[in-house]
Amino acid sequence: MRCTKCGTISFDHYRQCVKCGQDLSAIIAVLGQFYATLEGFDWFAEPLSPQKMEEDQVISEAELEELEAIDFSELNEEEYMEAVKEPEKENGLDPNALQELAEDELFKEALDKIAE
Repeated sequence: MRCTKCGTISFDHYRQCVKCGQDLSAIIAVLGQFYATLEGFDWFAEPLSPQKMEEDQVISEAELEELEAIDFSELNEEEYMEAVKEPEKENGLDPNALQELAEDELFKEALDKIAE
């Protein structure tokens, strides 16, 4: 977001300009609320050291045993691929999306207004 007073560009969720302190809440009200980062999150903080990253990725013995206990024997690759495949498209249109659109009440109302 660009400050209306000094022109500084900052993150869209800031309510005040980081440079001059200008109140930006009026702009947010017009554009809508933006996603804010987590409390205390800093984009410019020092990255984790390789050692710290390695420590965070260690799996405990109990977690490893839980993963090993999962039974995948009933999974069938063909059934899975059939379940996740994209629906057939006619003329580039997804029939499922068209069906959802046809059942949408707001869409029906908009079509009725156009037809009048």
